[in-house]
Amino acid sequence: MKALYSLFAAAMLLCSAAASAQNWNKGPFVELSVGDGVGDSGYTLIAPAVGYRFSNRWSAGFRMQFDTGIDYNVFGLFGQYRLVDLRRFDVFAEGQVSYVRNPDVMLDGSTKAMYDNYAEAGVTFGASCRLWKGLRLTARYLYLGYSGSSSYRRSDGCWGDGNFVLDAGWNRLQVGLQYTF
Repeated sequence: MKALYSLFAAAMLLCSAAASAQNWNKGPFVELSVGDGVGDSGYTLIAPAVGYRFSNRWSAGFRMQFDTGIDYNVFGLFGQYRLVDLRRFDVFAEGQVSYVRNPDVMLDGSTKAMYDNYAEAGVTFGASCRLWKGLRLTARYLYLGYSGSSSYRRSDGCWGDGNFVLDAGWNRLQVGLQYTF
């Protein structure tokens, strides 16, 4: 009888281990994305993020973005919903609110007293592919929403009057790796 209880307990442990292994995509995650700021200055974008995956479909987090050429910084919150959630591949929409802090230097090299800061709130689209348990390759592109940036900051692939834009410039493309703990 003890052998039967031991066998039953071992089977329960194996089942719970298998169930938790299938749940690898829930929990805290870290991500590091990079992009290319195409233009005369040619700079690289580096965007680390931390967040939490609540379920297979929903996640939220905080992202910072730095660029190596103009030294502006972006701080933002995001919420992500997976539109297509397949076993190894998914497509998502990511709502984001960002604050962009620009440097104290204008394009002609002169300085100004106030920073040219602005905010953005909109949706970015992307896809990810599972490479290994907990590790995903991610890509983001396009931006649709409000952008308070000056017209000189917008790329050639940016359309819209006023503050509502569709930005399809190469500077919106980011590729990265995400690891869920």
